[in-house]
Amino acid sequence: MDWQDKDCRCHLLRQRQPSHLRAFSLPLRPPGDLRHQDLGFGFHSSLEGPGRRRRGFAESQPWPRPAGGAWMLTKSPRALSRLICTLEAPYCTLRSKFNREEAMARSRGRLYLCMCLAAALASFLAGLMVGWFIKPLKGTVTTLRYHQSIRWNLVSEMKAENIKSFLRSFTKLPHLAGTEQNLLLAKKIQTQWKKFGLDSAKLVHYDVLLSYPDETNASYISILDEHGVEIFKTSSLEPPPDGYENVTNIVPPYNAFSAQGMPEGDLVYVNYARTEDFFKLEREMGIICTGKIVIARYGKIFRGNKVNNAVSAGAIGIILYSDPADYSAPDVQSYPEGWNLPGTAAQRGNVLNLNGAGDPLTPGYPAKEYTFRLDVEEGVGMPQIPVHPIGYNDAEILLRHMGGAASPDDSWKGSLNVDYNIGPGFIGHDSFRKVKMHVHNTNKITRIYNVIGTIRGSVEPDRLET
Repeated sequence: MDWQDKDCRCHLLRQRQPSHLRAFSLPLRPPGDLRHQDLGFGFHSSLEGPGRRRRGFAESQPWPRPAGGAWMLTKSPRALSRLICTLEAPYCTLRSKFNREEAMARSRGRLYLCMCLAAALASFLAGLMVGWFIKPLKGTVTTLRYHQSIRWNLVSEMKAENIKSFLRSFTKLPHLAGTEQNLLLAKKIQTQWKKFGLDSAKLVHYDVLLSYPDETNASYISILDEHGVEIFKTSSLEPPPDGYENVTNIVPPYNAFSAQGMPEGDLVYVNYARTEDFFKLEREMGIICTGKIVIARYGKIFRGNKVNNAVSAGAIGIILYSDPADYSAPDVQSYPEGWNLPGTAAQRGNVLNLNGAGDPLTPGYPAKEYTFRLDVEEGVGMPQIPVHPIGYNDAEILLRHMGGAASPDDSWKGSLNVDYNIGPGFIGHDSFRKVKMHVHNTNKITRIYNVIGTIRGSVEPDRLET
């Protein structure tokens, strides 16, 4: 039992009356060797003889005299208590010093261990980084040379005569989507890709809603006199260039997915048919397009947005044309002598407002047999008014006799030999004349084919990039 235990001390002091003789023994050692297990204490009465049992806090055990110790006598329990406290103080001091030294040793050990772990981790990371950057150096140089070789091979194949040959092959015959010629061209591309070494080249079909011009009833724009008689009509066919005289199935000018109809009314020039153009007309010039047919030039925004803006302005039809100011370079002849757009050519293209949703009947989903479809009349993004494109030769005739207000500024003027008046209607003795649209496009579900070619990578062959 620890000699510092206060309960033991109190038990010791109350074993005998003050009149008895007490004895306390302890080993005679230097203070530096003092340990609590080396201290022994006991007492006996001076009235007890040698043959009688000693008595103390453990009455049943004899109390041996410690080796190397001496008996110390006192008659006062208070003196004994002071003696114990006196002996206790240096031991506590030594014990506290020992505890501090032991704590400092443990702290130094932990610090040393942390430093060793940090050094090992730093060495590991340094080795990892060195290995990461140095090991593939040779492979990187080889890969760079390989890529440069591939790039040189690709660039060396990009010759003007090769590009001309491919374009001639793809464009020498009409190949409108969904037609037999379009399928033949798709199969030709598939064969070429396989010949070029692609890992795979396959045809994937979809059944989509497509728009076609009426083969027996061509679309056009006309001017009617005050008696409703046609006095002018735009071209429904473009004259073929040299070498194409015997080509059949040439597609006449039309805007795909235009609504059918034959609206009649005054004509209004609306520049590019942008939102700001309609705001300029209605808010600043007081010209209302409701119930009118508008004519706009291509450019600045998507043709489908032009149609949508016209519908929002209340127009009953819209005519689109390509102005030389936007589609002809100076000092360059028209095709086929040069590459400028000829005056008889009309820019085709769809006028859907789908924002990339795909097929109007299956927006956002592949147009396959298992996909839910809307009715043709419910197609998404399809315009509600007739739309038709014309060449700038025909557009000049329509704009030449326009009356009404002058253009607000030069940004509304193109390169045609006209004043670009806004309208509505014509000027002078032509004021009774009207413009009439004849649009007879048809929409139908048709099968088309995509050519899907695949080049598998060496690192992630299952990952597709388009």
